[in-house]
Amino acid sequence: MTKYALTSISPKHVMSHVQPMATKSWADAGFKVLSFNCPNEISVLKEAFPDVQFIPCYRTMEGIFKAPYVPISAFIDYAKEHDLEQVMLINSDIVLRDEANEFDKYWEWAVNGLVIARRENHDGTFVNRNKELYGIDVFVINCLYYHLIPQSMFCMGQTWWDYWIPYRFIKSNNNVFDVQEPMFFHQTHELQYNREEWIRMTEYFKWIENISDIKPSRNGNIYYQVDREAQKTSNQIDAMIKNNAKNSLQNTIQHSTSIIKGTLNVGEIKKFLKKESITIIEVGANSGQTTTSFVKNFPNATIHCFEPDPRAISKFKKNVKSQKVMLHECAIGNKVGSITFHQSFGLENNPSYKDGWDESGSIRPPKNHLTIHPWVKFNKTIEVPITKLDVWAKENGINEVDFIWADVQGAEEDLIKGGIELMNKAKFIYTEYSNEEQYDGQINLEGICNLLPSFRVLKRFENDVLLINLNKN
Repeated sequence: MTKYALTSISPKHVMSHVQPMATKSWADAGFKVLSFNCPNEISVLKEAFPDVQFIPCYRTMEGIFKAPYVPISAFIDYAKEHDLEQVMLINSDIVLRDEANEFDKYWEWAVNGLVIARRENHDGTFVNRNKELYGIDVFVINCLYYHLIPQSMFCMGQTWWDYWIPYRFIKSNNNVFDVQEPMFFHQTHELQYNREEWIRMTEYFKWIENISDIKPSRNGNIYYQVDREAQKTSNQIDAMIKNNAKNSLQNTIQHSTSIIKGTLNVGEIKKFLKKESITIIEVGANSGQTTTSFVKNFPNATIHCFEPDPRAISKFKKNVKSQKVMLHECAIGNKVGSITFHQSFGLENNPSYKDGWDESGSIRPPKNHLTIHPWVKFNKTIEVPITKLDVWAKENGINEVDFIWADVQGAEEDLIKGGIELMNKAKFIYTEYSNEEQYDGQINLEGICNLLPSFRVLKRFENDVLLINLNKN
């Protein structure tokens, strides 16, 4: 993956030597440096920055700020239009010093959420330094999250954009990772924005994010009251970011997305998969509840469904009529032949389950499921055909898969071990998990992730998880 550093070099920076030093440090670290400027600025800057690619920006905020500041949305729009997989937004006077290549792990981790870094302020020696307590200068954003940053007045070189971006991620239940190692440095200089502008952008932030309006007191100095309210807002948002940001990358599970209530909406997958003609594999299709959503949202997809329970198969054939869907009447696991299937029962008085609850059956015997869901009974076993996902794929010439949806009721380990080759070709996997061994020998979420080392947690729900393949995205 090509690494891109996106910035906006200022022709009027108070320390003229710092920006060339900064852009060179990014290039030395393997970044392709792009600076977004209005055409008049580019003509002034180009000779001084021969290694920087300048991107003409005709849509600036000059009419609002009296200077051609580039809106943050312009960077994101460019990244979208040019299919940049991931970008680093960085202020133009921030020097990167990373001799140990510590930043590489954060760059890789950005597929799991936003990576932010606060600068180390120094006096020019890089020795006497202290970490910036409030502002944020570095943002690594993966293409999976470009949609979180809409059009706005926030622009590089002005205030509040550095709080607005992480706020957008936190608001939508996505990860924010805060770089702790000292690797981004900033030589202290006088502030280049005024307090009135900062207050105005505070009000704008509250307005655009639908936060209650600032209401200055009728008593005393109005400017002072507005200033105090703006500072209060700033402190609150800063605290929110610090409280929600993860400060290290010890392991996948510890830093997976905060647990989200409910399950993944099939329609959400569209924003991750960039094409309509995709291949979907659904293991544990039951009566086609999810399959019908796949058909609706991906009319051009080829969908392979697996289901071993005869009761569910009968309902599936009534519910799913699409010619794009192929139903395979067998279980998927880590053997080929036949296997004992533990059928689930219950809710026989419900017209939808006149033959019994058929959504908890498994090739593994129930364990803690018996006490967690005592109304579900497992009082019958049957023999069903079973195959390995890899064996089936080779027999049917399936070499690529975009999305795997798995609901195998505790048999996640069997699924993965019997299908590791095909699963490693998948861009995304969505699977049920449990950390309570509901079925005998069931592995937990950490066990699932250990068996799929090229995948990372993208969204974690109460009982399900969306995994992304770093080698395919």
